[in-house]
Amino acid sequence: RVPRAFAEGWRVTPTRVRRGASIGANATIVCGVTIGEYAMVGAGAVVTRDVPPFAMVYGNPARVMGKVDRRGRRARAAPAPSANGVPPPVDKVRIGLIGAGEMGRSHLRALLSLGNDVAVIGVADPDPGALRRVQEMYGVAGVADHRDLLPLVDAVIIAAPTGCHAQLARECLAQGKHVLLEKPMAATLAEAEELARVAEASAAVLLVGHVERFNPVVAALQAALEDAGRVIGLQARRLSPWSGRGTDVDVVADLMVHDLDIARALLASPVVHCQAGGVRGRSGWADYAAATLVFASGAVATFVVSRLTPEKVRVLEIAAENGYLCADLLDRKLLITRSSQARHEGGAYRQESLVEKVSIPNAEPLRLEIAHFIACVRGEERPLVGPAEALEAMRLVAGIQERMSHADTLSTRQA
Repeated sequence: RVPRAFAEGWRVTPTRVRRGASIGANATIVCGVTIGEYAMVGAGAVVTRDVPPFAMVYGNPARVMGKVDRRGRRARAAPAPSANGVPPPVDKVRIGLIGAGEMGRSHLRALLSLGNDVAVIGVADPDPGALRRVQEMYGVAGVADHRDLLPLVDAVIIAAPTGCHAQLARECLAQGKHVLLEKPMAATLAEAEELARVAEASAAVLLVGHVERFNPVVAALQAALEDAGRVIGLQARRLSPWSGRGTDVDVVADLMVHDLDIARALLASPVVHCQAGGVRGRSGWADYAAATLVFASGAVATFVVSRLTPEKVRVLEIAAENGYLCADLLDRKLLITRSSQARHEGGAYRQESLVEKVSIPNAEPLRLEIAHFIACVRGEERPLVGPAEALEAMRLVAGIQERMSHADTLSTRQA
């Protein structure tokens, strides 16, 4: 009733929490919102709209991610009929993991943290050493051939090398298995287009793992852009030291695809012009690349990616008509500088601006991505990055690679 930022005409807007609702720690509830009966708001959620009764919401901004009963237990959705005759899971979703490398192990750790929502049936990998490490670390069953795993599961996570993505995903979809496929969608645009056709014809879910879309900073950035006005420019830097991982494709398909997908989602406008160049590095592919895209909206976006830089950087900057937004996707920070105003002071003019530091929920993007996948399998959500969205990102990747393939734009780095 006594706000720190007082203004004339200020009025109290009631916020209502209905009977039986629960609110997690550090949640932010926007004034005027109503939280319905027995609804559950997750820790760190930013609630910007009314929460329906018995809904479970989390994220920034908070979204409905399922239903709960009066005791706070997750309510199971009624199973929908399946067009291909494969019955959907009713209780726990039985999941298999294809690929026991570094990314596969990360998926397995996040999977096991979900508790009773899933049953991890096993891991498939042709490398006995990788399979043994996973079995020793997590105590899960392992098989050399993924085809031995498919009859036992409802869904799979594919974290195999990129060259195998399209073939493995087609196999799994053909057997009615829901698929979470690591990015990029495929090694080539032609493979991605074919996979998209198969996925659209299948009754099973295909979610492509553009994990940065589940980064709470990206969600906060998207919400902040609603008040920032027209986007003028976007700059993305994604730099990494050499690790040897993901080097079966170039740095555009490995790293830049994340920021291309984010920019496509934020700007919601087609690309009308592209310029790009790259440098061959230790992988034999382009390990450093830069691209400039012009969108139909008039926004200009610049992307710089590297697998040769000692420091790890994940920064996205946006210049808009009413402000400047700087997002650190690694440290999960978002700063918003509002449009400055000129003030006359002692015969001179001083520019004043307001810098806002946005509170970001402490949530792991990979875990949010897998939880979203489980909700999609249950029919509670639609894939955030489905075949059509992932294919658009692949088309941007292919266009940049084509520009880089010109002899005058792709130089060679001396070892």
